[in-house]
Amino acid sequence: MRAGVAEDVEHRVEARMQRQHSLSKKHPLRLWAIVDEAALHREAGGPEVMAEQLQALVDASKQPHITLQVIPFTVGAHAGMPGSLVVMDFPDAADPALVYTDSMAGDLFMEREADVRRHTVVFEHLQAVAAVNPATSVQMIEAQVDAIKRRGGAG
Repeated sequence: MRAGVAEDVEHRVEARMQRQHSLSKKHPLRLWAIVDEAALHREAGGPEVMAEQLQALVDASKQPHITLQVIPFTVGAHAGMPGSLVVMDFPDAADPALVYTDSMAGDLFMEREADVRRHTVVFEHLQAVAAVNPATSVQMIEAQVDAIKRRGGAG
């Protein structure tokens, strides 16, 4: 692995760890996450790691400031397929909302009102139309954890 690539991976891991810490502070951030069902089935790190990661999602979803939804395969093609997006709103009116996307091309932050509005509409559509409710979403994730365990992939 080239040094620049290794540094980039290290930077991304550190940034994700900081974001996770923001969810466990005394006054945590509010998180509403929507994942495609494919993410529940595409094993990363092997079956044991995958089962642990999925269980961590289930555990996190029990916190009152975290909402988790899954977009099932049965929805077919949907507006969130082009890639990940994060819409960030801030309590201080002086801090404008922004959108963050993470892709192979790099990280992109968008602050233009039209960009934020377009991505917010997509997210709201996914929340209301494409994704199943949070309780059903957790059941889907738990079922995948159980399936991995039945295959002998996690203890």
